[in-house]
Amino acid sequence: MQETQCLPFFHPTRVAFVDDDRKFLEFFPRTIGTDIPVSRYDSPRKLLADLAAGRIETRIDLKCWTAYGGHITDESHEHMLGLDKAKIFTRVFARQRFGSLSVAVIDFDMPEMDGLDLCRAISHLPCRKILLTGQATESQAVAAFNEGLIDCFVSKSDPHLKAAIRERILRYQRAFIADETRLIRHALRTETYATWDDLGLGHLLLGLREERGIVEYYAVSDPAEGYLLVDAEGNGLLLLAFCSPTLEAQWTSARLSGAPTDVLERLRKRQAGLYFSDERGDRILDPERWRHACVDLRPFPTDPDCYFGLVEHCRPFDVSPETVLGLRGFLAGRE
Repeated sequence: MQETQCLPFFHPTRVAFVDDDRKFLEFFPRTIGTDIPVSRYDSPRKLLADLAAGRIETRIDLKCWTAYGGHITDESHEHMLGLDKAKIFTRVFARQRFGSLSVAVIDFDMPEMDGLDLCRAISHLPCRKILLTGQATESQAVAAFNEGLIDCFVSKSDPHLKAAIRERILRYQRAFIADETRLIRHALRTETYATWDDLGLGHLLLGLREERGIVEYYAVSDPAEGYLLVDAEGNGLLLLAFCSPTLEAQWTSARLSGAPTDVLERLRKRQAGLYFSDERGDRILDPERWRHACVDLRPFPTDPDCYFGLVEHCRPFDVSPETVLGLRGFLAGRE
């Protein structure tokens, strides 16, 4: 999956460093960035003990599936599940969402258990495994990679170690969530308008993440389609997507509902889309409320029939530092 292809949601996940060198363990993880949740283990058995005791989540608990509510006569379909898209964004309220183990960075040379033995012990887990090697262990690392036991290996003496580890971690965090949300992505592709896989939206989202400090995002579909973006403090921002058929339907509905001429003109010219955060459009008769519902639009660079707009408030999504434990608070150990 390309970096610019959107996932149903994304947030940072846990990285475990396992190394008996306590100085390395204390200082190196700090150098790869302050936006990565890190756990440190100076003993492989301590990590295994935490895993066995269930103190570390190894999967993502997805609570967005509901039992099929219709009448089913075929017994083979009696356990069908449906995707409740409205529940995807509620993961932002899960205070431990950053804690799922997605990557393990493991030193090869440890006295009580070498890195490859630890990788074998956790081979059943979906987390990616990065092995730190020395010159004498690279041949074994190559064999382990070819066997599929590890996802990559990096020499501890690599002068670009920090950059290499950070790049791999960011890539593997995303791959972990992509794997965990495979069924959700398949369900979302059945939408009439497939915003979810649009590369243009992905490029926009990537730029906004850098410009606005966005560290997590969640697909939303009601009252409009797009993404809820959240920064490290827990502040929310809406990125809304509109296609030409949607805007045409909005123009028709607004005209029949008595919208002001200037609003209709902006809709017709694709300069604005309508976003009613807490009221139905056909009940809004006050001209200022119609104008307030207009979201400035810009076309996708990749598709002239698709448009996007930003909404600074998140209503009806109650996402703010008062309601959400952001990444910064999680890393600081705030409850």
